[in-house]
Amino acid sequence: MPRSARVDIENVWYHIVARGQRREPLFLSDKDRRRYLDEIAGSLQRNDGNLGAYCLMTNHVHLLIHRGTKSLGGIFLRAHGRYGRYFNRTHHHVGYVFQGRFKSFMILDDDYLGTLLRYIHLNPVKAGLVRKSSAFRWSSDRYYRFHPQDKDWPDIMVRVPGFEGRSGSSLFRQLLAQEEELEVPTFKQYVGVPTDLKKRDRRTRRGVLPKRQKRGQVTLSERLHELGTKMHIDIKMLLSSSRLRKIAGVRQKLMTQLYREGYTPSRIAELFDRTPAAVIHAYERLAK
Repeated sequence: MPRSARVDIENVWYHIVARGQRREPLFLSDKDRRRYLDEIAGSLQRNDGNLGAYCLMTNHVHLLIHRGTKSLGGIFLRAHGRYGRYFNRTHHHVGYVFQGRFKSFMILDDDYLGTLLRYIHLNPVKAGLVRKSSAFRWSSDRYYRFHPQDKDWPDIMVRVPGFEGRSGSSLFRQLLAQEEELEVPTFKQYVGVPTDLKKRDRRTRRGVLPKRQKRGQVTLSERLHELGTKMHIDIKMLLSSSRLRKIAGVRQKLMTQLYREGYTPSRIAELFDRTPAAVIHAYERLAK
């Protein structure tokens, strides 16, 4: 059965979970953990992303990622690929380091970010590794618990909305001190409930014009015709449902070019009568 396309939309927060192959350790030393954070930070910096929180357990990781204009697939293809090669080379292992592809859950409303912070940082406590989350070295607990001035934090670390500054530190400490169990609502590839998705879809349909159009520059359709004229391509044929290999290949190149220029996957998909996931997949295939 083919796996479902990943929900991967720009300018959104995602909860990422990645596990070791056969649930084996991802980290055998503190040096490994530091290397993993360096690879994540480097990839996020190259791919217009930020890290909002993390917790590096022995055989799995939890990350809170804000994805910019570049895809999640591109971010983790680089970071996990580089870390996997490092791990096998350092520990004389062979084969896959990570178990399948990472899991990603799009956060439908920023109101869930606090619950996720609590869930992520309490993982070591629930696993019996420490009594207090602040005692676990390999998480961002201290980044939130105290006003962050420590240069040890990756440059791409940012606090999630609602937890900025000293008031955010106070709120975080209160949240982690609560005894009440807070559930993180999830369904399919989302953090939230189905009604949240419907609300988001309505907001998206009402829409905001692309940045290019706001600045009085060319619309998406105009830009497509510019590219088509330059490449001597029949635009009508490209916008058809034809699956001829030559046409499909050119269509993917154009979708990728428009995506790189800053047009959103949803608007490109609407123009080509495809899905946003198809736009992202085209970009990822051509970026390799």
